[in-house]
Amino acid sequence: MVHSKDLLRALSRDFAVEIALVRDGAAVFRTLETWTPASGTEGDLSVAGARYLAESRRPPDSEFTSVVLLKSMGGVDAQRRGVLFSGGAALLAAILVAALVSAGISQGVSRPVEALMSAARRIAEGDYSKPVEIRGRDEIGRLGAAFNDMTAGLRKRQEIMNKTLSPEVAEEFLKGTERGNGERRVISIVFMDIRGYTSGTEGMDPEDVMDLLNELMDLLASAIERNGGVVNKFLGDGLMAMFGAPKAVEDHALRAVKAAIEMQRWMERWNQRRTARGLPLFFSGIGINTGIAVLGKVGARNRLEYTVLGEEVNLASRICGKAAPRQVLITKQTWEHVKDHVTSRELEPVNVKGLSYPIMVYEVLS
Repeated sequence: MVHSKDLLRALSRDFAVEIALVRDGAAVFRTLETWTPASGTEGDLSVAGARYLAESRRPPDSEFTSVVLLKSMGGVDAQRRGVLFSGGAALLAAILVAALVSAGISQGVSRPVEALMSAARRIAEGDYSKPVEIRGRDEIGRLGAAFNDMTAGLRKRQEIMNKTLSPEVAEEFLKGTERGNGERRVISIVFMDIRGYTSGTEGMDPEDVMDLLNELMDLLASAIERNGGVVNKFLGDGLMAMFGAPKAVEDHALRAVKAAIEMQRWMERWNQRRTARGLPLFFSGIGINTGIAVLGKVGARNRLEYTVLGEEVNLASRICGKAAPRQVLITKQTWEHVKDHVTSRELEPVNVKGLSYPIMVYEVLS
């Protein structure tokens, strides 16, 4: 409003005319302090002993009920100035009304546009939770409704992405979807497989089997995520997880072992509930290996996944196959990273498919 008052004073000075704004019968602005609405708004007026010629206009779509222009009629040339004022007053009133309406329109447009810009910035940051509040049936209102529809669609896609990609993997894809040679890095890989799955689910309805797997995978995946790992794949009755990828962490081996111990504890609690309900029990074997793997995006041009590849990954899978129910086995490479933090015992070396020499393994006890 300060800027608007300065504009009105400038118009008053340049056109040598007094200006007043009236709202609900009261003057909210006036350059002639002695004038009041009671003095009159049209024709020949007397204000504090001085003679003025007044003209009034009602601006459309404005909070003001009238705009009053007053021209002093003092001096010997009053008649000539009166004639000039009668012709020019309409032009000045039109300019003033246009300025007021323009200011109102500008404010009415700028606020919704600023709201849209603010919402667009939130969406760019990944926040789809708050719709933009723009009401009306004009173009701006329709734009706001279309923006909210777009936000709802993006929110739905974000929910789908969150369920199919971990935040860390999604971040890798946001950096680009080009396939490359990958990155070589020392990481820890965990494989888990449910023992007795085939015999335990024999005769079960497929929908019940799916419910069983979903319930169990919820528990196991949560244990992995709590320890800083990422589930890379669900393998039917098993899973593969990686620690130290996509984001590098120094204690990836210890995190992997802690997650494996927690997974076995959750399996035990889950089985206790199944025992109480008279349902068959299931157990898991877990294998962990630490070594150099290649990390990156793999797949067809129009369908990619982020994964880890290499002999060390294959070895983790083979060690998982050697684990008995309820057992966590780790290779010597992993043991070297965690031996000061966990209790374990060395087992007899095992022969695994694809390798011509036996592999040293350790059972994690606590």
